[in-house]
Amino acid sequence: MFLGLAASAPSGHPASGFCQTIDTILELAQDDFRTIESSNPASGTARKVLPGADSCEIRQSGEHPGYWCTWPSTRATLARHVEAFANQIGDCLDREPEWTSDEISPSAFILASGVEFYVSGSDMGGGMDLVLAVEFVGDEDGPPVELVLLTPKNTFGTS
Repeated sequence: MFLGLAASAPSGHPASGFCQTIDTILELAQDDFRTIESSNPASGTARKVLPGADSCEIRQSGEHPGYWCTWPSTRATLARHVEAFANQIGDCLDREPEWTSDEISPSAFILASGVEFYVSGSDMGGGMDLVLAVEFVGDEDGPPVELVLLTPKNTFGTS
């Protein structure tokens, strides 16, 4: 689960290793993830997989490629996982998440240095998943970019 990535330090702030990972993702996004080589260019499966993630991939989701990862969850814990993960990312980036909600779980957008982190839940594809999507959107002061939620069924090539 993502908890291996987002372990908290005793102070209640995310562990420094987690924030280093978020900083790395932020830097990679600003270069459209060009330095992450794809192990299978046809499918977009990324070689750099975040700890505990079922899968990560690079997808063309708009003007810039997006980096998408999923972690398994359950219906009972999904909302709590989304909230904790988004808040920890926000703490690392010194930003407050912007929250939305749907029938599945809350969702959060965190914008920093022109990079948008989107944390949400998905119940498509036969199981509950925590989803992280990261995309360079440009001007930090511009309007938020609407991301299309890719589900495990249509994202990872499973039927």
